[in-house]
Amino acid sequence: MTARDDLVVSASDVTIEYAGGRGRARHRAIDGVTFDIARGELLGLVGETGSGKSTLARTIAGYTARGLGSKGAARMGIPLDDMADVVGGSLEVLGVKLRSMRMRDRYRITFDVGYLPQGAGRMLMPGYTIAENVGEPLLARDRHFDRRELGVRVAELIDAVQLPLGVMDRYPHELSSGQRQRVAIAKSLILEPLLWVADEPTAGVDVTVRGPVLDTILEVQSDHEFSALIISHDAAVTARLTDRVAVLQGGGLVGLGRLEDVLTRPIHPYVRGLAIEYELTTGPITLPDLPLATGAIPVVRAQPAEPTAETGGAVEDDFEDEDDVSDPADADAAADGSADRDEPAPPVERTGDAEADSDDEASAGPTSEEAPR
Repeated sequence: MTARDDLVVSASDVTIEYAGGRGRARHRAIDGVTFDIARGELLGLVGETGSGKSTLARTIAGYTARGLGSKGAARMGIPLDDMADVVGGSLEVLGVKLRSMRMRDRYRITFDVGYLPQGAGRMLMPGYTIAENVGEPLLARDRHFDRRELGVRVAELIDAVQLPLGVMDRYPHELSSGQRQRVAIAKSLILEPLLWVADEPTAGVDVTVRGPVLDTILEVQSDHEFSALIISHDAAVTARLTDRVAVLQGGGLVGLGRLEDVLTRPIHPYVRGLAIEYELTTGPITLPDLPLATGAIPVVRAQPAEPTAETGGAVEDDFEDEDDVSDPADADAAADGSADRDEPAPPVERTGDAEADSDDEASAGPTSEEAPR
């Protein structure tokens, strides 16, 4: 563990760079950042597009060029040139020094860090049922894990993210984008991590269920006392979920503290502008009484134990820096129950399935990751 056992993440003057290659110049994404995340603390991370938020999140989750190596990157289908590394200062996560991390070190933190990359709902494995997608990280860690116990744990998480248990037998393409995002949240929490790194956790989730999902995250965090690093462009999400907030601009830290303190007493010009842009209108969000649905719990079949980009350590399709998303248009599905307009689902030749919930948005909204190389 770290020199201070009360810290889960300790960053001291940390600098993170992309090595470049294939005609791209070396790029510094994070420059001299210092902060800590204590045990049980939820730290928010905000900043403009290209500020380095996602690079920092991926690095903390263990996805570095040094940690993966060429073979690990190849297995995940990720060009090694698209991975960043800690090149200055110190960044320690759960006792692992990321600057000197190797593949074996990365495996030490893989199962203790739950990582929800941006657009995680799109990364669900299409050939697996929802139950199998959520349970896969446990089977990657222990392929002999009791299937009945796994089914119970999956069902509890599916219910916790406000989805009916009937979705467990369905496939990702049968759900709306917001429902897939909630499945991804459940998957990222299945290992009961010590640290949860979440990049835009409520992107695409309809506003009518966003509040209950946020409260569910807080309840799960309270039960398991994990720490978290949460990226969100939504001030309401940041204010509701986090204890403190760190503000990044151009790879540097320009604000750190309680959200209200940072925005009401800004020091940096960018934070002053952010304070005007952010409208903190978050009211109390209550979780409605939703009884646990009953029914048969599907048995999750065994899957290969090799970690991949689609496993519990899911990574983003392209490893370009930054991924702020515009606020998705919160709209219910059409009253006639039609499928997503932006992402029409292909015909499904299955019978007996309940119709998909229409409580989520038709699409998750545009995303972009744009770091200069």
